Amino acid sequence: MQPLWLLDSIGSRLIIDEQQAFSDLSTSSFGNYFLQLGMWGQRNTFFAKTPIKNCFLIATQSSGEIDLVTDLECLPLQEQTIDLVFLPHTLEQCKNHQEVLNSSTNAIKESGTLIALGFNPISLWGLRHWFSGKNFLPGIQRLISPNQYIRWLVDFGFRIEKIHYFHAIIPQRKEHELPLKNDMFNPFLCACYMIAAKKEVVPLTLEKQFIKGKKQTGSLVDSMSRKQYE
Repeated sequence: MQPLWLLDSIGSRLIIDEQQAFSDLSTSSFGNYFLQLGMWGQRNTFFAKTPIKNCFLIATQSSGEIDLVTDLECLPLQEQTIDLVFLPHTLEQCKNHQEVLNSSTNAIKESGTLIALGFNPISLWGLRHWFSGKNFLPGIQRLISPNQYIRWLVDFGFRIEKIHYFHAIIPQRKEHELPLKNDMFNPFLCACYMIAAKKEVVPLTLEKQFIKGKKQTGSLVDSMSRKQYE
């Protein structure tokens, strides 16, 4: 189930900007499989913005829009299966963020892409989150700086393609709230950032070649692909 606050004036404007940012960063990503980890908005919020046709949504809570409910730190996927993995505020909402990131990166093909969406701690939104006792942005357990996110991705063997700061909006419900000027305050006061990273191609060792040569069955993608043609 999506966070209810995304339906109010603050949340709805946020979702629109996040959709646009995702559309801009994902247009160059192609392949057969797109995987979103974690519910944010509606099922089609980001699915409609990617050129990839086979889209799947995995989350930890049951909903009619979810393809699979499971622990995100232990995904039932073959390694190097997914072309594009999207994490919409996913690590900010889970306790085992390192395990979730490890599971996510393992599922991505060589030269595949990971796009991560996060709230910028150095922003008016970040300040309001902390000073409200985390009552603002409910469900968000931690704010992760873009620099920290980048360090993690590099450690997992990814090359950072682009980082985009956006949504320079004062976090208030007033009807005539004033947008901040991007050219003056970006990136420090923008509420959100989005990172696009590509998985580096690493030469396989003989051991990895042997493992890769073994036929693996029973993956989520295999089962979903079969279901589409039945």
